[in-house]
Amino acid sequence: MAPPRRWVVVLDPGHGGKNSGLSWKRSGDVSEKTLLLQLAQTVKTNLRRQAAVNVFLTRRRDEPLSILERITLANRKGADVFVSLHLAGAPSSRFTPPRIFVNRSIRDPVINKIVKQHKSAGIVAVPWDLAQNDQIKYSLRLGQDLRTAWNRVEREGSAPAADLISGVPVAVLSGLASPGILLEVSPPDGNLNPENMEADYIKPQAQWIARGILRFIRSR
Repeated sequence: MAPPRRWVVVLDPGHGGKNSGLSWKRSGDVSEKTLLLQLAQTVKTNLRRQAAVNVFLTRRRDEPLSILERITLANRKGADVFVSLHLAGAPSSRFTPPRIFVNRSIRDPVINKIVKQHKSAGIVAVPWDLAQNDQIKYSLRLGQDLRTAWNRVEREGSAPAADLISGVPVAVLSGLASPGILLEVSPPDGNLNPENMEADYIKPQAQWIARGILRFIRSR
């Protein structure tokens, strides 16, 4: 009997290197790039505890990565799921629901005609910019599953996640050969002490993100 299929999840912590993203100071210096890396690592741990998945991070340390490098890694790993992580605005005392972006479908009649001709001849040749087209419906489903996971989080004063934002060009998703979303998570409370960041921010965020990804995987 063949071993059970292992799903491949690629998590993309945004920023890195000189591109720190947002930053703020309170009893120390905290940057978006650092938070996102910690969040991705914790999501990875949660996923591997709950399912037979292989989880890869586009970056495992503070290093600069181009959009091309991020997409190429996901495609080379044979990703079934790609989630690019960012913060939804600057830290404040207000709790912000996440925003979920899905790439638009590219409609170029000339290129699409060429692709169809190749397919009819038995040649699979998909231009980079069209790679996500066949995945849009699955990317939307992934986004919906993440939104459902968020809306099930019981937190006083929390608001429902916003509707999926689709039909816009998202560079880090354009060349993906797998379902993918850009997820802007709620930033931590601006008054949160960095010493409590892991327990009060990283772990709760990672839990619902992992649940959303697992919900999507189990529905495939």
